[in-house]
Amino acid sequence: MKKELERFRRMNTILHHLSQAGFLFFILGNVFMIRFFMSSFAGEFKKNDLNLAMVFMGIFMVFISMADARKISPKEEKKIREKYRRAYVYLVLALCGFVLSILLGLFYLLYVRDFSLGVSIATFGLGGVALQKYHLERYTAVLEKAAESRGE
Repeated sequence: MKKELERFRRMNTILHHLSQAGFLFFILGNVFMIRFFMSSFAGEFKKNDLNLAMVFMGIFMVFISMADARKISPKEEKKIREKYRRAYVYLVLALCGFVLSILLGLFYLLYVRDFSLGVSIATFGLGGVALQKYHLERYTAVLEKAAESRGE
């Protein structure tokens, strides 16, 4: 059993390191978002730049969600313990917003028949849901640790 546990821990470590590759998608998403804003100010509307920005940001959020949620700095842990009630509300609201964006993406994809916009909005929403799951695991790990230390 110990050998199998070690395999899972190694896989978790690999995924945690792989999550760092998400910053490449973050940079790409910002590049395309800046290009979209610059073209908008110039009077052009480049939908492809906006679509690519949303896709890359969605992929970035998915990569970040692969990080080990139990690796939390003491500073972050203290912040979570102090603001966990507010964090829960933000988490629920963000999760609802991202689910709505998935539904909006599916609406554009299936009803409006705009493939590129539908896929980009849905990808952004899926990335956001994955990111909220990651935050939920982080908050749960901190609060479980706090409950154990108090003997609850």
